Order: sequence, then structure tokens, then C-alpha cells
Amino acid sequence: TSIVCTVGARGRDPGHVAELVIAGMDIMRLNMSHAGPADVSPAIQHLRDCLQTRNEQAGHPADMKFIGIALDTRGPEIRTGTTING
Repeated sequence: TSIVCTVGARGRDPGHVAELVIAGMDIMRLNMSHAGPADVSPAIQHLRDCLQTRNEQAGHPADMKFIGIALDTRGPEIRTGTTING
């Protein structure tokens, strides 16, 4: 079982990202449908910084934490106009 956390605008707050790491986040999901690289870059950097600090303090390699990053990319949008029956 993995804990997947969808991170939005609050990902710009390093304290929020640290709280998710402490709470047990295994995968940080970033929704790219409404965001661009500049919007999600701070969250990725905060995660890296948080993990580096945490892992430097780990007493043993088995105590190190690794968290995946999932980018949910925008898929094709299908739009329909007026149909025959309304």
C-alpha cells in the first residue's frame, strides 16, 4: 500500500511538503492539467530539500526515505458541439 498525495498550490510551502513527508507520503502526485512546469517546480524542489535533510539525519541507510513523483499529464480533450438530439 502506498500513500499518494496530490499536491497543488500549497506545494509552494516547504512546511506543507514536510508535513506530508512526516505523515508518510510515498508518492507526490502533481496534476499538470491546470499547472505548468513553473507551477510545480517549487513543490519538487521542496520535496528534494526535505528528503535530503531527513536522509542526512538518518542513522542507517535502511532508515532513509524515498518518495516518487507522479506527473499526471494533460490528456486529449474531446469537445463536442451540438448533437443531433440536442
